Amino acid sequence: MEQNTQEKFKQYALEFGFIVLGYAGNDRSIMDTFNTLLRSENNFPHGVYWCVLKGSIISKKVEALTRYPKFNIIEINGFDEFFAELHDELGIKLQPEMSDPYGSLAKRLNNLINRIKVPSVNIHPIIQKDIANLGSHIESISKNNDKTLEQIPIPYSLLSDISNRENNYEQAIKFKFKELTESPSVEGFIKAVKIFEKFNDWSELNRLMSIIETSFDTISKELDELAWLVISLMNNEKLDEAQKILEIESSIGARDHQDYSPDINFINRMIIKVKKDVEFNEQENVKLDSLFNNNDISYKFAVSILRKNYLEAEKYFTQKILEDKNNSDIKDWTLTKMLIPHVTNQSILKFLEK
Repeated sequence: MEQNTQEKFKQYALEFGFIVLGYAGNDRSIMDTFNTLLRSENNFPHGVYWCVLKGSIISKKVEALTRYPKFNIIEINGFDEFFAELHDELGIKLQPEMSDPYGSLAKRLNNLINRIKVPSVNIHPIIQKDIANLGSHIESISKNNDKTLEQIPIPYSLLSDISNRENNYEQAIKFKFKELTESPSVEGFIKAVKIFEKFNDWSELNRLMSIIETSFDTISKELDELAWLVISLMNNEKLDEAQKILEIESSIGARDHQDYSPDINFINRMIIKVKKDVEFNEQENVKLDSLFNNNDISYKFAVSILRKNYLEAEKYFTQKILEDKNNSDIKDWTLTKMLIPHVTNQSILKFLEK
């Protein structure tokens, strides 16, 4: 055993117990180190458990260590069997790749384009061709009448993304709704809105809202993403639908949900009021004053926009950019889009145009 390895061995012996599997104990340097360390009561606070196959002959070096109280011989049926029993005893589930290989593959394919960050424009023609071929192959499987293929999960999110890239609205939205019917998600809801926006076709919005309104469990698990669904709807002037989402968010968040921010929910509801040209009531104005007096620059920016103090909002927006230069999401905020027509600072305009 090398000196560096031996020192690490001694360090771990002071902190942990050891389980030894698949080693007969014939290496003198390792066995001498065990022999030395086991002499001290301070080492191996949880003991040493030396696993041997049932019925096998124990080496003399291993047998010599049995004189130490912290050394234990454990008979096992085999290496694989030991870890299978340990895995089961700890209540650990099998990896999805083993317990649900087809579902796991479908999930990986659904995230493929986002994960490898393939651009939506100016894509290399060979990459575009390969993506299209992948989509065609998967779609052909989804249409196959073979009974043995019926239970294989189809990566509908991937098929929707590919159709969207090919500017095929009907296919993109068809696959998106198949995905959301089988596995609703806030990310999927947002992507559906983006498809509506891209093709300026909102004919299926009510259908989407019906799925959203029956997906409380899903939304509860992804509540932190829900604000982006609200923003997408508000940016497209779908204010009644955005209001419904805020009500859902509020009802779930009221159950002490850790990802719920009542202040952000309130600000979004006030944005809808401004867009509908409805005045704030006295209680809402008191709340806006409270948020503005908060030290959070984002709240100061929001209240300034809501009260149409655009010069003030521009100042806080500049501070917000300087405070968080890597926050590119700020360009998509509904508040930012409400500021744009009133911007006088050229540096802000350049930032927003990037």
